[in-house]
Amino acid sequence: MSEPETSDLGVVAQRARTTLPYRLAVWYLRSALVSLPLIAIDFDRLWPIWPSVIFLGLICLPPVRYMAYFEWKVPQVDLDIMLWRDAISPRFR
Repeated sequence: MSEPETSDLGVVAQRARTTLPYRLAVWYLRSALVSLPLIAIDFDRLWPIWPSVIFLGLICLPPVRYMAYFEWKVPQVDLDIMLWRDAISPRFR
């Protein structure tokens, strides 16, 4: 498969957004956005949040990075922009 051009990036992004690993990574980023600020509120009771968020990140993000590099041929910077844009977008489901 040839590498996608810039015009094909939108098509690749749409196809990537329908995959389970991509949706799982967006779910992880959304939950991290909520859970990490909670640690500052009550550190004594909520300290297990840090290891669990890190552990979930090690499970959720590498498959998406692998697929982006080898299957979708999307640069990592573009993948990061796609993930964060979808994580903070209320329209992405």
